[in-house]
Amino acid sequence: PPWTSLSLTIDLRRSEEPGMEVMDSFAETLRAGRLESLETLRSDCSALRLGSRSEGGQNPVLLAFGSVKLPRLSQLDFADQKLSDGDMGLLGETVRAGNWPSLRSLMFWSNRMGREGMKAFMGGVCDSEEGLPLLEQLHLQWDAAGEGIEFLAQAMATQKLLRLAHLRFDGTVVADDFSVWLGRSVRGGHLLSL
Repeated sequence: PPWTSLSLTIDLRRSEEPGMEVMDSFAETLRAGRLESLETLRSDCSALRLGSRSEGGQNPVLLAFGSVKLPRLSQLDFADQKLSDGDMGLLGETVRAGNWPSLRSLMFWSNRMGREGMKAFMGGVCDSEEGLPLLEQLHLQWDAAGEGIEFLAQAMATQKLLRLAHLRFDGTVVADDFSVWLGRSVRGGHLLSL
């Protein structure tokens, strides 16, 4: 039976199943269009993270996101998933395709992305038709994402992140010009909390 609303946590901490098999199955379910009602997704895997690679060199779930529109998805928690700059490029392509039109909260804290990852992801936001028009919260703590603050500021300046009001950068490596770009974003009427 079809669901009207679905919140999903992938938790392999107690699983005896091989982790990549679970990820492959989840990716196949995404590609088959069986998760259109997905509203919240959290990956809570200590042994296997979304930044993990399959035999083809990329995570099948990240690839599947690029080919499937999730019209109800409002919360994504990718905390501590070992996402790299390349992974952020795949997620940027997902945004560019308009596959997350209802996203309101995005958590990327404690990953492995830096300047190039921010450039790739925010490039997808800027190049998309609508960007992430409903995004209100963006968490980028505990990695080097702050080195790419100018790409976030550019996305905000293009009106592709119209509702972004809450930004978290604590514990993040930042570039020397972080305060300049941050100031431009605040003057643009964005950000209620930092």
